[in-house]
Amino acid sequence: MSFTSKLVYLYFKHQKRYNSEYWDEKIKNTNTPQIPPLPKREYRFENNIFYFNENSTSDIAIYYIHGGAYLNTFSKYHFKFIDKLIKKTNALVIAPNYDLIPFSNGEKLIDYLSNIYLDCVSKNSNKKIIIIGDSAGGGLSLSLALFLSMNNYKKPDKMVLLSPCVDITISNPKIEEFKKYDPWLYTERLSICCKYFADNLDYKDYRVSPLYGDIDLLKNMLIFVGTKEILNPDITLFYEKLKDKETNKLIIGKNMLHVYPILPIKEAKKALKIISDYILD
Repeated sequence: MSFTSKLVYLYFKHQKRYNSEYWDEKIKNTNTPQIPPLPKREYRFENNIFYFNENSTSDIAIYYIHGGAYLNTFSKYHFKFIDKLIKKTNALVIAPNYDLIPFSNGEKLIDYLSNIYLDCVSKNSNKKIIIIGDSAGGGLSLSLALFLSMNNYKKPDKMVLLSPCVDITISNPKIEEFKKYDPWLYTERLSICCKYFADNLDYKDYRVSPLYGDIDLLKNMLIFVGTKEILNPDITLFYEKLKDKETNKLIIGKNMLHVYPILPIKEAKKALKIISDYILD
């Protein structure tokens, strides 16, 4: 664990945690959508979608679905990560600023994200399509991929998933073991966010919990998870259930936090190289 990782760990460890009632009231009383920070890289923002590096001559288009517990919009770290990806791959990047809870839910989001994806495919028929998602965005990426497979749409050529949320039931008994290691995520907050995200859907519907979908349809995935995050048990279980171990790979970052490849830490540099090499291969 590098010095920078320790600093980030301590930062999250000293953040105040609130109970479920606090988060329920906060979400319930949210009246206006969040406004994302402005990216430092040049971009076009149209129909609530960010477009980066549109003049790229690369044969790669990245469809990026950000995380934030279904509650938070892009952070500056998302945009910094996208900027680094572009520098490494020269890819076109399309990143929807999708509606958050309580203004949307799992059912609406898969419909919305699939429409943007299919438009991306139509306009970039000469490019390889790579879906990248982190945390909640990683779960949405998997649900989207399942939706595309089940409906015989063009699937992404590859996927990169950073600590994807694969099961919103939060029922894995092993999660309890990881609570003492995770300084960032905690079940009281996550459970309320998931309640609003599921809305009228069953918690085991693949659109909100891809772990329970037909995951044998999923191929060509690169998955990252840390050993200091409560999503670790669900992600490792998800990977164990995959029959295809040839095209799917799980990287477990020892002593790493949630979505560590996008954090300002030394270990993220190695992860970025692995990701960019995977995209370019």
